[in-house]
Amino acid sequence: MEKGFQKADSHNLPSEDVVMYFKLSDAGKKKDLAPKTLETEDDARIKRLKESKLPFKGNSDITLINGVPKEYGRPRTAKIFKPPKNPMQSGTANIHHWEVTFDPKERWENPLMGWSSTGDSLSNMKLKFCTKKEAIAFCERNGWEWFVQEKRLKKKFKVKTTTIFLKSGDLKFEKSWRLFEN
Repeated sequence: MEKGFQKADSHNLPSEDVVMYFKLSDAGKKKDLAPKTLETEDDARIKRLKESKLPFKGNSDITLINGVPKEYGRPRTAKIFKPPKNPMQSGTANIHHWEVTFDPKERWENPLMGWSSTGDSLSNMKLKFCTKKEAIAFCERNGWEWFVQEKRLKKKFKVKTTTIFLKSGDLKFEKSWRLFEN
């Protein structure tokens, strides 16, 4: 233990990783109650990266410094698309953006409950972007292969209305049918 520090009671600590020290001042022997934590290697690396200023020009590759684990750095293919309109609602509020998703890999069915499980958390991730160019730039910066699925156009059809008038004395009967063409 360093000179001038006194270890706090270990039963008062919230976890084993955090060790609190109270600095004793030499003048009045007052305790400084500001807690100090011991940093792990990962915490120190993240702190150094946050403090460093790295210049990025355009679509630079950030795979070396983005902090993503190596198992996610393997080559992945991202699908960029505009989501379709929800058929259960008449509004178009949530379809004016572009999404990036990944194909599911390593999926299996749980034999006990029948739930589907996965070992790939990227397959459950859905990223939203305002424009297609932003989504493409993000995929290129992360080193992912990508393809764009363009929005399918709706087939337009003409509505034909056939009206048959049947006269029976003074009564008029009107029947209409709508015929749809594909």
